[in-house]
Amino acid sequence: MWREVLSVIGGAGRALGRTFSVAPPLLLKRRKALGIFEKGLQAQGLDPKAVEELTALYKELGSLEQWLPNSKK
Repeated sequence: MWREVLSVIGGAGRALGRTFSVAPPLLLKRRKALGIFEKGLQAQGLDPKAVEELTALYKELGSLEQWLPNSKK
């Protein structure tokens, strides 16, 4: 019985470890992509206010909170 409990705890720990080892690089890539998106809009000569609004929408679209069922709105 204890082996099963320890196996479940160990499996959960490994899963969390993998999640947290993957999350920081993904967040950095997301931040870099946001900057590239903003620079691309500026290069097209859009109004700075429009660039700001579109960048905010792009950031919201990639937000992980959108995908979590218990996120607060």
